[in-house]
Amino acid sequence: MRVIVAGHICLDLTPELPVHTAIEPGMLQEIGPMRVGAGGCVYNTGSALAELGVEVRLSARVGDDALGALLADQLRAEGLPANLETTATAATSYSIVLENPNTDRAFWHHVGTCAEFDGRGVELATADALHVGYPSLLPGLVADDATPLIHLLRRARAEGLLTSLDLAVVDPDAPVARLDWRDILERVFPLTDVLSPSIDDIQSALGDASPVTPELVEERAEWAIRSGAGIVALSAGSRGGFVAVAEADRLRGGVPLLARLADDWAGYRGWVPAPRLRAFVSTNGAGDAHSAGLLAALLRGADPRSAAQCAADTAAARIQGLPIRESVPL
Repeated sequence: MRVIVAGHICLDLTPELPVHTAIEPGMLQEIGPMRVGAGGCVYNTGSALAELGVEVRLSARVGDDALGALLADQLRAEGLPANLETTATAATSYSIVLENPNTDRAFWHHVGTCAEFDGRGVELATADALHVGYPSLLPGLVADDATPLIHLLRRARAEGLLTSLDLAVVDPDAPVARLDWRDILERVFPLTDVLSPSIDDIQSALGDASPVTPELVEERAEWAIRSGAGIVALSAGSRGGFVAVAEADRLRGGVPLLARLADDWAGYRGWVPAPRLRAFVSTNGAGDAHSAGLLAALLRGADPRSAAQCAADTAAARIQGLPIRESVPL
């Protein structure tokens, strides 16, 4: 099985920060070394899928600059085949990842070339599934009421590919926050066979600051199913993850890969608890690992609970800094 992972890619720059680090004008603070590596949905999900034994091809857009060359070099070094469209009209996307010990991460992010990605250059031949990541960080993909995203998903389904979609938190100060995300998502969900965001991603898209409860997670999953999605797996941090699946008609009416799941998956509802962590290294890439674990298990024909457990275990391995291939039973 081959999965095309397309959309948002960037270079992650992660300085090692002391416990008490603050930005104070005029002050010099000593920090630790900088980790430099590929990041974003395309790399994070693609590399996790590869570790799980799935053949992948990455598709994204980078700049004709030093960061773009560094990103391409890393993908080659890791043996990750990639179709990187190169442009001189924007700089390669990058994130400065701020992780104080014992706290969740924060990002300073430059969208750069990701703003130009519109899906037209994604090559779908010989693939079995398409995973698209982070439309809120891909302004070109959600332009004109998300017409490019809808076109990409329709093209994939016409080729018989399973379609998978992950979201990112919508920055309330970014231009894309002015879009009608409820309308966009309700038009995209019928073309989405697998949806695997976090509950925070969904809540930010809807502009809803309600406290996250298990009931709210289930309500959002049911909304996505009613709107036309096939399989919805919402991650909810320490609460675990919730999976909801459409009825058999929706699964059988999709692509062959989805239709083959109908007997075991149709109508399923269930929670999987978050695995107990023995160590904490970083939450960076955990959501993407969750998506990869779900897809890998699904492609191998696992039942819904086993697939949800694989998603949770893959995310936990990433958080603990453990090798996914050795940590996740398949």
